Amino acid sequence: MAGRTRTGVWSGGRRRLATGAALAALLMVAATACGGDGKGAKDSAAGGVRGALDRVADTPDTRTWFTYADLAGLRAANGDAGRLGPYAQIAGLAEDGKFADLLPPVYGFDPRDADRTWTAGAAPKQATVLSGGLRLSVVEERLAAAKAAREHTASAGTQWRTAPDYQISLETAAVPEALAVFNVVRVDGATLVHGGGAAEVAAADTGKGRTLGDAEPYKSLAACLGDVLAAEIAGPRPDGGGTAPIAVGFRGAKGRPVTQVLCLPGSSAQDLDRVREFFAPEHRLKNGMPWGEAVSDIEVAAAGGAVRVTAVGRNDRFRIFDQALQQGEFAELAAAAGGP
Repeated sequence: MAGRTRTGVWSGGRRRLATGAALAALLMVAATACGGDGKGAKDSAAGGVRGALDRVADTPDTRTWFTYADLAGLRAANGDAGRLGPYAQIAGLAEDGKFADLLPPVYGFDPRDADRTWTAGAAPKQATVLSGGLRLSVVEERLAAAKAAREHTASAGTQWRTAPDYQISLETAAVPEALAVFNVVRVDGATLVHGGGAAEVAAADTGKGRTLGDAEPYKSLAACLGDVLAAEIAGPRPDGGGTAPIAVGFRGAKGRPVTQVLCLPGSSAQDLDRVREFFAPEHRLKNGMPWGEAVSDIEVAAAGGAVRVTAVGRNDRFRIFDQALQQGEFAELAAAAGGP
């Protein structure tokens, strides 16, 4: 997991965040509205993480990286503070947040106005779905005005192309910060899907075939996460690197602290003992800080065919599970669960 970075489809590449500063830059997104119903529904993604996974094709690329954000739930948790509320911090899992302010004048929408969002894959083999809450007729008007080409697709809806697959041009990109992330845009009902290539757009919101929601351990990890406001699942890379899939999520509500959730494949007694030992208050992170100083209320239990760890960050450490995931803190647990 260490070394994963995000750019692109939060900006056009999946150089996963490696520094705290880079992470903070992506954590300034906020929320709005609400959901629809499950696999194949085009008005919105309901059923939380599982509902989104039910719409993502099961491929080596989509298994690599998945993020989800319930933007409606995050806005509700922020209460009257809106996009600047405390839960805006964890909405940084939404890939489009990095350049949200740049999109309205170009494409006619603000991604923070969507109901739900998820991203599947690692750039450039990556695409983002925005479901509900957007005026997509305006988006299509902007695409047509920019001379984007409508193209045939086997998927439902209307697909627009602004550049060839994976082409990156700082000179011609409508939003240079996003690079190739809007090379292909599909509008279907109340859903907008965009990415660097047509195959990735089709995979991120599919209406047929085997999905990640059907596949293990993703199915078990989604059950383990349960009802979360945001989540990410880091898995093996197509080249064979990486680890067994690990999921991190965030729960909460207005006026309550963020509860962090970690889910690992396997739920045997041996798995539980190993995880309890890892999260013992005296066990130290790579930076030398004991878990007991970083989080409180640590609980370890079997859930949904996986091991679930919940905790509340001390002081401002409400993202520490996310940061630990990125920095490879959980690699030994993933390896024990079946990773390389």
